[in-house]
Amino acid sequence: MRNTLILLTVLMFGVGCASLNSDISSVANLSADRTIPISPILYIEDDSLWMADAVGNDAVNISQSSDDHFAPVWFPNEVEVAYGVVIDDYYELWNQDIQTGSSEFLVGTKELPHDLQVSPNNQYLMYFEADNLYMLDIEQKTRTRLYEGAISADWSPDGKQIVYLTSDNRLLLQDFKLDEDLSEPLLLLEQEVVSPIFIDTDLIAYETDWDGEYTVLALDLRSFEAEPITSLRFSSLQPSSKLRLEPNGSRLMYIRQDDVTELPNAWVFHMESDAPKLILTNVYNAIWSAEENMIFYLDSTLINKDEIQTMIYSATDNGLSKTEIITGAHSVVTPGANDSNEYKLDS
Repeated sequence: MRNTLILLTVLMFGVGCASLNSDISSVANLSADRTIPISPILYIEDDSLWMADAVGNDAVNISQSSDDHFAPVWFPNEVEVAYGVVIDDYYELWNQDIQTGSSEFLVGTKELPHDLQVSPNNQYLMYFEADNLYMLDIEQKTRTRLYEGAISADWSPDGKQIVYLTSDNRLLLQDFKLDEDLSEPLLLLEQEVVSPIFIDTDLIAYETDWDGEYTVLALDLRSFEAEPITSLRFSSLQPSSKLRLEPNGSRLMYIRQDDVTELPNAWVFHMESDAPKLILTNVYNAIWSAEENMIFYLDSTLINKDEIQTMIYSATDNGLSKTEIITGAHSVVTPGANDSNEYKLDS
């Protein structure tokens, strides 16, 4: 697998783009001066992009076209959102100011973009096309292919670095300053690892083998030493595992497939006190709420390849209260989640 650097200038009105974008351009600015609710959520329903408050009330369709929408994600400024639209066999990424309703074309591609993440300074959009990791300068409309053969990636809280995992089991750290030549990424680990994320500027959490058991470790970038941060132990490594840091940084939600039911469960543990607790079973696309002590998720028992029954639930952080929020919706995302949380049938 090779590390490639290709700087591509993406023109908004390139060949074929004008006709593909005409539907969106013609309906831009439909809803000016929209009010963003407290603790808002974005989600996809009937292939349209919707916004509502934390309990699903006051829902408004904020789609800028009739095309199918996917992969919404909030900007850290909590005013703009990025999302994708499907036009025939072509995909486009857009950003939109929710308050004014104005939208802007970012890039078009023939590969389905996924796992969108906006940088902490609202300047860059990181995303995947297949196993190619890209970084898009939102203002300049230029993109850089950072790596060919990447699996997952995460921003550092200060927005100066990314950590990403490769298909050949390497964990790499990369400075991404696009106004300079990118240096070779730093090799952090070369072993089987899943779900690397930053938990602060100097610590990266991930699941891997520790003395014959699998658990969550934190790698200190100052000393390059790794230690377990939870007493949770599992007998196998699950490629589907996912770590999500609570917006205030105090707890990690750890979503992994149950060895018995083969359905994903969510554990939560405190970063300081390590009080692991199984809070939800049969979850899918679970994320923290931005301001509420809540978690949003889909029920994985309702998802199969023959029939899609999607419903967004919320639950308290102890998992004792389960509430139906919106029926027939998916891909829920809050300002507390830094990546798109799209529903994928083949996952």
